[in-house]
Amino acid sequence: MRIIRLANFDDNRVKALLTRHLEGMHANTPADHVFALDWSGLQKPEITFYALWEGDDLLGFGALKELDPRAGEIKSMRT
Repeated sequence: MRIIRLANFDDNRVKALLTRHLEGMHANTPADHVFALDWSGLQKPEITFYALWEGDDLLGFGALKELDPRAGEIKSMRT
């Protein structure tokens, strides 16, 4: 069964996937167009960082940024 829950910043699986995500973004995107959030960006109060799990397997993650009570934007996403 797949479950979405808040991402644990101390989980090595989450750290590894975020590292891979950031490396890929910087390797394949012009430097002035990389908008992926790093650890400090994902831990800001307006950001909620989620992870998708199937048992003990991390399937992906995504972050949402609250712009106001009725609007937000999708930030970092990786599967």
